[in-house]
Amino acid sequence: MSDMTLNTPVTTRRDTAAKSGEYLFYFSLILACAVPIALAMWLLGALRITRATDRGPLALAWEQANIVTPKIFWA
Repeated sequence: MSDMTLNTPVTTRRDTAAKSGEYLFYFSLILACAVPIALAMWLLGALRITRATDRGPLALAWEQANIVTPKIFWA
């Protein structure tokens, strides 16, 4: 007997949420709020010699918006 559950196509919630305009609206809103905070954190990290940051403030804000926005939609 073969197991047919191994090769079934899976649609994730992320695929459907990423296409909606509402998702993009909330993502851009959260990104706009995260940029000043990420900039302040990046500047504090840049002032300290012990902790070198290889990513800029926009990359840090983008990462936070990528974490927060799906949690809002999938809650």
